[in-house]
Amino acid sequence: MRGELFEVALRLAVIALVLAGVFLARMVLRRWRELRVGRVLAGDPHPQISRGEPTVLLFSGTLCSDCIRQKAALTALNGSAGHFRVSEVMAAREPALAGKFGVQSVPATVILSRAGKPIAVNYGFVAGEVIARQLAKAG
Repeated sequence: MRGELFEVALRLAVIALVLAGVFLARMVLRRWRELRVGRVLAGDPHPQISRGEPTVLLFSGTLCSDCIRQKAALTALNGSAGHFRVSEVMAAREPALAGKFGVQSVPATVILSRAGKPIAVNYGFVAGEVIARQLAKAG
């Protein structure tokens, strides 16, 4: 009986440790992502990219199904979210630009104001409604 209780307690302790590890890892990854976004938003303007109009930089890849979905979501916004330009960037072909915006996977979108100031960064697919709200801040 005592051996069985010890075994159950040991299993519960292992489960608790695994759950605590998962929770801690999620917190660390979330904070790391916030810091990465914060660095991008605090970065220098890029007027040469925005060319005086709100711009969505769409970082994509050749075999990325979510990139195709993201492009379709941006196309669907055309007109309803005001005037903006979409500039697609193949992340693997322009690693310096991808690195400047903290892009480590595709799709990723960066919203630039008319002056080229980063206003929002999205890592992964994001719904068109979210991008529309971000573009409203771009002026």
